[in-house]
Amino acid sequence: MNQAHSEKELKAAVEHLIHSGCNYDINEFEKIYTPDLMIVIVDHADQVAVLNYEQNYEFFRSKREAGDPPLEETAKFIHLDVSGNNGYVVVVRHVTMDEKRQKVVFSLNLKFTGGRWRVFRETAVIVADL
Repeated sequence: MNQAHSEKELKAAVEHLIHSGCNYDINEFEKIYTPDLMIVIVDHADQVAVLNYEQNYEFFRSKREAGDPPLEETAKFIHLDVSGNNGYVVVVRHVTMDEKRQKVVFSLNLKFTGGRWRVFRETAVIVADL
């Protein structure tokens, strides 16, 4: 039986992702991300970095172990779309990494699997320094 999913559920899943990431809660990553995760990060100079699940996990683990303060959780949801078991979200956030505060547009592709929404593709485009 194919259960209908709502944009409200999708948004709640992304809010959980943001909260977990901002607080370096890597124990939640297995529930949030699929093993075949790919994250593409584009900076101001059009330089591209690509991370997989393990690299993303290690990045947040190192931030937690370094005792870094939590990241800002404020997010502006620009677009949410649910089509069957597929979800798409565009969210704008202000992120401070390496003492630089930036406006970042995140594009997230999710699939409903294992009873929950999970991210399998993420694109982060840094659009401005703040």
